[in-house]
Amino acid sequence: MAFSVITVSDNSETAIVAIGEASYNTYDSIIIANSHASVDVTLDLYLKDASANKKYFLRNTSIPNGTSLKLEKDETHFDNITYGLYVISDNAGGGLDVFVRRNISN
Repeated sequence: MAFSVITVSDNSETAIVAIGEASYNTYDSIIIANSHASVDVTLDLYLKDASANKKYFLRNTSIPNGTSLKLEKDETHFDNITYGLYVISDNAGGGLDVFVRRNISN
C-alpha cells in the first residue's frame, strides 16, 4: 500500500492523479483535510477526461475549519487510464491537504 499527500496551495485546479499517471485504480481511501488556520474551505473533487469533461465526486462541498472528509474505497474507484482526479479550492491560499492511500498489490 502506498500513501501520498498533496497540498492544495491556491485556488487553481490541482491534480491528485493525472490521466494515465498510475497503473492501478484502486484507492483504499482519500482524506481531504481543511488546513486553513481559520476559515471553512469549499471544494470540488472531480474526474476529468482528455477532452476536459468533468464528472464530480463532490461539488461545492464545504469542509469546516479543523475538520476533514474521508472517502472510502467504494467511493473512490475510477478508470485512471481515461480520467484524472482533480481538486479545486475556493480559497486563494488553497487550505487543503489531500491524503491518498493507494492499493498497489497485484
